[in-house]
Amino acid sequence: MTKIKVVHLIAGNINGGAARGAYWLHKGLLEQGIDSTIITSSELTLGEPEIIGILNEENKELYKNNLQSEKKILSEYSNKSAELFSTGLFGFKLKSLDKIKKSDIIHLHWVNDNFLDISELSLFNKPIIWTLRDMWPITGGCHYAINCERYKSKCGKCPLLGSEIESDLSEFVQQRKEDLLPKDIYYVGISKWITEQARLSQILRGKKVSTIANCIDTLEYFPIDKSQSRSILGINTPKKIILIGATRIKDSYKGFNLLKNVLGNLDKEKYFLAVFGAVNDADISQFGFEYKRFGYLYDTVSLRLVYSASDVFLCTSTLEAFGKTVAESMSCGTPVVCFDCCGPSEIVEHNTSGYKAKPYDTQDMVNGINHICFSPNYKDISSSANKRILNFFDKSKAAEKYAKLYLSIKSGSN
Repeated sequence: MTKIKVVHLIAGNINGGAARGAYWLHKGLLEQGIDSTIITSSELTLGEPEIIGILNEENKELYKNNLQSEKKILSEYSNKSAELFSTGLFGFKLKSLDKIKKSDIIHLHWVNDNFLDISELSLFNKPIIWTLRDMWPITGGCHYAINCERYKSKCGKCPLLGSEIESDLSEFVQQRKEDLLPKDIYYVGISKWITEQARLSQILRGKKVSTIANCIDTLEYFPIDKSQSRSILGINTPKKIILIGATRIKDSYKGFNLLKNVLGNLDKEKYFLAVFGAVNDADISQFGFEYKRFGYLYDTVSLRLVYSASDVFLCTSTLEAFGKTVAESMSCGTPVVCFDCCGPSEIVEHNTSGYKAKPYDTQDMVNGINHICFSPNYKDISSSANKRILNFFDKSKAAEKYAKLYLSIKSGSN
């Protein structure tokens, strides 16, 4: 049987964020015998022939111009918040690439940062799958609709833009998606939660949206002895270690203000903080805990050590399509305390592999941290966390499901 040729379009650093889940899926597909290729704007291609970076000198200049054009448009909104907003108006010319022409299926993942102009999708003349890795495909430009439900009807008066105008940029972007997105795209949510939001949205209402859970590589994330991990990281404390981390931890949907309330109600004599991501010393020292800050961690070895060294991973997110760090932590045998909402709630099993606090009850989250860290059954909880990821969220599980979807699309049975 001829191999199915799939091309993944992935924007941004291939080694982090939403791109990482797509990369692991790609690796799982190769193991399934799928002819899988990534086309990306990442300057890092990991030395792998199946990953094609497109940032040559010509495209670097195009990217720079597109970035400036989008910034100019957004600068019209002087009250815009710091949250990410993408227009989908600008991108690289991808349809002429040889790999695109020879592919059977185009698989979109996170395609923002001026990587893809959505008007180009209708020019591919190929079946398209779009994996929903955040809310951007279903909104008028925001990546998470924070305290706003206008994506379910008509965008406009966008709170993220600080707009008081009905016919603003968000309304334009939403309408443009409705007009330009091909009608036969196959949409796949990375959690049941994001799938449900897609079905409720104005853009995808009535469209078929299925769910295939996001994945991680459990060969890269596995438990290491805690004392050994702490020794390597230079952490010497008898206290329980709470791990906090995200690429952009101060994004409002990450619940930084809720985090403040949680930490303010924990015993500083019992806990030590380990922190990674975009957090500075001033952000953490205000809480009065002993702590160690690791900054951005891009390599798997460092992340594996930090997860393994910790007693619990604290996730205060109020909106999360999946929760990659939640799955990574659990795969390393470190239980998670999160709110019982959105993506993380589908990964964590309450009182088995972690603790799901009532949304958005910070005292219940405090109770959960105390319960997990001082449980006489901690080793069992740790083992359950690891097994949960191995059994349901390993890259092989997602790859099997996508391989079946590709085959059904190619055969015309979907």
